[in-house]
Amino acid sequence: MKPQVPPDALRAARSLAGLSQSDAASGSGLTRAWISKMEAGKERVLQANLTLRSFYEDMGIEFLGTLDVGSGDLSGIGARWRPPPGWPEPQSRNTGYHAERNGVAFLAARALAGLDQLTVARDVNLHKTVLARLETGSFEPDAGDRLRQYYEETGIEFLGWGDVSENLHYGVGVRWKPQR
Repeated sequence: MKPQVPPDALRAARSLAGLSQSDAASGSGLTRAWISKMEAGKERVLQANLTLRSFYEDMGIEFLGTLDVGSGDLSGIGARWRPPPGWPEPQSRNTGYHAERNGVAFLAARALAGLDQLTVARDVNLHKTVLARLETGSFEPDAGDRLRQYYEETGIEFLGWGDVSENLHYGVGVRWKPQR
């Protein structure tokens, strides 16, 4: 039996897919109110959680993490686009696996952490419009480096690997750094 997906991983999956709560509700057959409650950790109904999990998995997103059966502790919780089993062939656009132009999922990191844009912009000393551009894939080296460092210091790990020749990244996602 599949375990329930924690709220932070549900938020990260939705942001990776670029969906609003209404879009996720429409696609999964759940209500927007249920999506909101599950992402906030206010509802832990197994069937609804499994329905939402299947919806994201059918899109190509995989959920990450380990459960210590003895203690019940979760570690490395997150979500990413399912990567190909090996390095894609040169015709990588036709692999059937989701690829991103930008290998850093800043919006998913913010969703995983449960933070709002204004808080992050203030903490990193970025203008909110710069943060919004970074979250939609804009490449701004200095600001991007500062934002990545902020999330990594928060305990978030960025995932994925790229094909430099085609500027495509696979397995893009985020997770909480696993506890060792």
